[in-house]
Amino acid sequence: MPQPLRLSIAMATYNGARFLPQQLDSFTAQDRRPDELVVCDDGSSDATMDILQAFAATAPFAVRIERNATNLGFVRNFEKALSLCSGDVIFLSDQDDVWLPAKLARVEAEFLEDPGLKATINDMIITDGDLNHSGVTQLGTIRATGFGERRFIAGCCAAIRRDMLETLLPFPKEHFAHDSWIGDACEALGVRRILSEPLQLYRRHGSNESQWLLSDPNGVSRAQLVLKSGLASPVEAWEAYLIRLGILRRWLTDTEPRLRAIGLGPRIDAAHRFITDEESSYRGRLDLLAISRRTRWAHILRFWIRGGYAAFLGWKSAIKDMVRP
Repeated sequence: MPQPLRLSIAMATYNGARFLPQQLDSFTAQDRRPDELVVCDDGSSDATMDILQAFAATAPFAVRIERNATNLGFVRNFEKALSLCSGDVIFLSDQDDVWLPAKLARVEAEFLEDPGLKATINDMIITDGDLNHSGVTQLGTIRATGFGERRFIAGCCAAIRRDMLETLLPFPKEHFAHDSWIGDACEALGVRRILSEPLQLYRRHGSNESQWLLSDPNGVSRAQLVLKSGLASPVEAWEAYLIRLGILRRWLTDTEPRLRAIGLGPRIDAAHRFITDEESSYRGRLDLLAISRRTRWAHILRFWIRGGYAAFLGWKSAIKDMVRP
């Protein structure tokens, strides 16, 4: 029988006093409690530090609190918290959610069952600021609107095995949020697993770092998504994604010896092919948008026949490209 893993929680805080106590209480209410909680505070001016210190004094597990001398920002603060964790598996936590009691045990079981698994991301129920909800989940909304599950990148739902995290540190200095860096790298290597079971409440209160349209507590249909996003130009977002793909490719090359050392050598070539395919798809669509709409349709048809829209929404994406300015 496999030995239990040592579980760490990495939390980044900043002026989180309003919701922080409920999240901390949800840690102690876990069916399988963590072995340690590491909190890095980014210079809070409210009661966040008082709440953390009072919690640490009575918590039934080790709590380490670090207060940054200067404000690092959201990404660097998480990077620091993650780097200080000692667990075999490290969970990322926002300061304003509430974890359901089964979360740690459920995720630990996945890692125990599959030693080759390097990261997980679980579904979450989207709530308002008072935790009211109608059962809408993040993954459910992504699926309902036709987006691929690869678009599910949420650090607050993620857990990562320590050996994988060590290959990802330090995080890129720009272009990536901490969760997209972890998610994109693990997805490219095929070592991330999506857990469809909602394991936490995701509080939307207007001040979240992420204001993603698909995180609406009321859910978003395909029709609503079209109405809200319209035919806004995707050029800037696609060009930024291509930059991130280039960074990811360089990381794969530079980190190859370390990836092989943790058993991921056989996955490296497939990861490079994944990046190449993504680059081809997005560059192809960017090239289409540079062509006049009067003649664009013929190029779109050829792109479609070659399978260029396979990574997108098929004919729906082709129609959008035909009518975009």
